[in-house]
Amino acid sequence: MLKLEALAFFDKAADDVVGSFNGGDTKQFFKGINDVLKIANNKSAAPKCLRVIDSDTGLPSQGVVQEKQAFRNHFSNLMRG
Repeated sequence: MLKLEALAFFDKAADDVVGSFNGGDTKQFFKGINDVLKIANNKSAAPKCLRVIDSDTGLPSQGVVQEKQAFRNHFSNLMRG
């Protein structure tokens, strides 16, 4: 996972856990805890998401729109378009 994606995941997981705890929903509470523990215990696994690296900037894209732009720029440069 990229750092921003990991932070976004843990931020959402924390919000879900706190919301379910405050709401009294034990099923959602334990589901949120289990989701975090799966990621925390599986540190050696390969990342499950791949990102396109923009050849102009050398940085990985952070979303679908940036991926599309990177592909368009790359192939337009290849086809001289």
